[in-house]
Amino acid sequence: MTSLEELQSELLQVYTQQGKGINDFVDDLASLTQHGISREEALIKLALQHSIEIDEIVEMKKRGLSEEKIIRNLSHDLKKAQKLNDILREYPRKTVAHPTPNALYYLLPLAMGIVGGFAAYVYVKDVDPEMAKDLVAVGLIVSFIYSALVFYLLYL
Repeated sequence: MTSLEELQSELLQVYTQQGKGINDFVDDLASLTQHGISREEALIKLALQHSIEIDEIVEMKKRGLSEEKIIRNLSHDLKKAQKLNDILREYPRKTVAHPTPNALYYLLPLAMGIVGGFAAYVYVKDVDPEMAKDLVAVGLIVSFIYSALVFYLLYL
């Protein structure tokens, strides 16, 4: 279903292609709404007047519906779609949450040093930034300890 914003955008494009401006569009829309027509109906009426080929309008014309029925059906659909959009805007989008990082992530920097610390950082940074910093720190410390141990064993 075409949204009100998409319909309005297409109408604005038609108006600019015809050499008219935004003010002409706003004036035409205001004159229709002053006659007791809803904004949705006014936009659909303008779309029909300017022969905008919206899938829904083309389909209804093929079925032989009159202009009044097209306006009534589409305005009803647009109002329902707008209500749905308003409801969806009210509620924050639920994102797929990463599993909460646990102590097992510390095994990566313990085993691989700084490389493991950065690998764990990349995975954990969006979920728990503080733990991600700690993983890099552990990786640095472990790398230093491994380097000291190797140096000690080689030059003993």
